[in-house]
Amino acid sequence: MEELFDAHTHLCLSSEDIPKYAFGWITPFLIKSDARASFVAKWLHRIIPFTKKDQLDRLSMLVKQNILSSRQRCEKYFKIFSGANVLLMDLEGSMNAGITIRSYEDQIIEAIQLKKEFNIKIYMFINPDRENMMDLVKKYYNDIDGYKYYPPLCGHIDNHFMNILLDEYPKDNVIIHTTNTSPIYDKNEDKEFCANMAHPSYCIPLINKFKKINFIFAHCGGIQWMIDCVTICSKYKNAYVDISYTFENEDLWKELNHIITLIPKKILFGTDWYMINFNNFLKIKNIDIMLKNNKRIFKL
Repeated sequence: MEELFDAHTHLCLSSEDIPKYAFGWITPFLIKSDARASFVAKWLHRIIPFTKKDQLDRLSMLVKQNILSSRQRCEKYFKIFSGANVLLMDLEGSMNAGITIRSYEDQIIEAIQLKKEFNIKIYMFINPDRENMMDLVKKYYNDIDGYKYYPPLCGHIDNHFMNILLDEYPKDNVIIHTTNTSPIYDKNEDKEFCANMAHPSYCIPLINKFKKINFIFAHCGGIQWMIDCVTICSKYKNAYVDISYTFENEDLWKELNHIITLIPKKILFGTDWYMINFNNFLKIKNIDIMLKNNKRIFKL
């Protein structure tokens, strides 16, 4: 088997980066509850039927992993994996859900320090609404390896800022959150409206314009947009998908394994750790194919 390079992780995401009310009123309590998080999530899900289980499960995972420092998480993670893309998340004031404990720039600085010790590539979160976004890109351009874009927070990707960014400060790869479900979105907008901003078709103008840049649809489009992603990847040379988070759902395994056979050179191995348990991903039937693609796309 090829070395396990993970295209999609959140190794540097901390509870200190989560706005106070990101997951609603329960957030301030849960982000302080360390080892009790899993129990609390299950208990709340039982007594509050309208609470969305997916949100609680993700927050539970976040809290449990944040018992460890980012360095400790890396030490644990790299006992199994050989390398990883670290996707940063800029939630500082971008969700209208309260403040974060540490600044987004502090998260970037921590990732750069960890890069000196571990085999990671840094993907800077691009938020067009951040006043100093371009200044941060310029300041850390030589330290980062690519861009992460999250439409439920930032709107569709084909916007004025992204066109300027990719023209003046190009990177080889842009990873885009691509499902119509998201626990994190602009709290000033309707959740469904925000989620639909992630449809892969919004990226087509950029795919056409920036042919030397690879555009990677994270989560394989989710169950709703898998076929849309396959269609785009089949048509455009610089369009790809990663399978992050998808293999957490065993009901999707058969369909995902089929999609891997449809676009074998366009599908990348990624987990979304630590938002999931990565054990399922190590059982994937066609993992070698995807790891070879990772090696080529990420220039390993």
